Amino acid sequence: MMRLISENRMLFRVGSIGVLAASAVLYAILFGLLAVVPPRTSIESLLTNTPIEGIARTATAAKTPTALRSPTPFSTVGPTPGQFGGGGNGGIGPVVIPTRVIPVDTAAPTFTPDIRDDDQDGILNRNDQCPNDSGPSSTNGCPIDSDGDGMKDNVDHCAFQAGPKENSGCPYPQVLDTDGDGVPDDKDQCPQQAGDISNKGCPVADTDGDGFLDPVDACPSVAAPGSTDGCLPPDADSDGVPDSTDKCQILAGTAPTGCPDSDGDGVPEDGTDKCPSTAGPGTADGCPLPDTDGDGFSDANDKCSTVPGVAPDGCPLDTDGDTVPDATDLCPFDVGTVANNGCP
Repeated sequence: MMRLISENRMLFRVGSIGVLAASAVLYAILFGLLAVVPPRTSIESLLTNTPIEGIARTATAAKTPTALRSPTPFSTVGPTPGQFGGGGNGGIGPVVIPTRVIPVDTAAPTFTPDIRDDDQDGILNRNDQCPNDSGPSSTNGCPIDSDGDGMKDNVDHCAFQAGPKENSGCPYPQVLDTDGDGVPDDKDQCPQQAGDISNKGCPVADTDGDGFLDPVDACPSVAAPGSTDGCLPPDADSDGVPDSTDKCQILAGTAPTGCPDSDGDGVPEDGTDKCPSTAGPGTADGCPLPDTDGDGFSDANDKCSTVPGVAPDGCPLDTDGDTVPDATDLCPFDVGTVANNGCP
């Protein structure tokens, strides 16, 4: 057992010596490489970059930053001494890193969602067709007229009761007029009885009944329904026919001429009736027609114009109809012959 442990120790020592020898060789190579690199003491020597063969290369000039952009220095901190090797020990010497300029644009705008709702109707301005007047979504944010009175709900003080614009869209208080005379009950001294506004809603007398109330009737005791002031036009003979149309202004007569008609034949005595005391038709100028037998049937209408008769044809009465008048018919109720004096 002890022998095995002793052999392992020997192997470990041999391995450690080999590792150290290899490390020494590696370090020797690195130092040799550093020794052949020429020292550089300025930024110009870095930019010149002259190779071993002696061919010079000129570094490209740095680009000037755009005038519209403000150059911002990326870093002005140089390397720490010996960061890239010392100047006297075969290093590359002190190195100054050129300032790096990064163009800076103006700050990007901040995006803020438009959530304004100026009319406070719950519909954002960007979706509201009437952003300054509140309205429902059914009309895209525009106001409506619920009561149909011509005023939009947003300015209508009574949006669900129709009313005039002069009263801000609200109906006027209902005026009670119990008797319907046009005078409100609160101003009507006779609210249960129709009257006139001139008499504070109470009835006014119309003595003559012509439709003109006494206070405005120039002739309150004379009916004049067709007049303009409650009075009749001038009528000298008081026959009811105004003088303006009365052909007999000093003689009481009848309408339409205002002249009398003594015989009652309808032909006025205004010069038209040639027989004012005897009735006659107007076709005969108020005079009676000829009646030869005097039975009241004019000859033109009397079938027996020479013999007095009776209605309907002016002929004598013939009860049995045998053409023999009863006045000469010996058998007035039996049909007979003329030769036998009306007897069978």
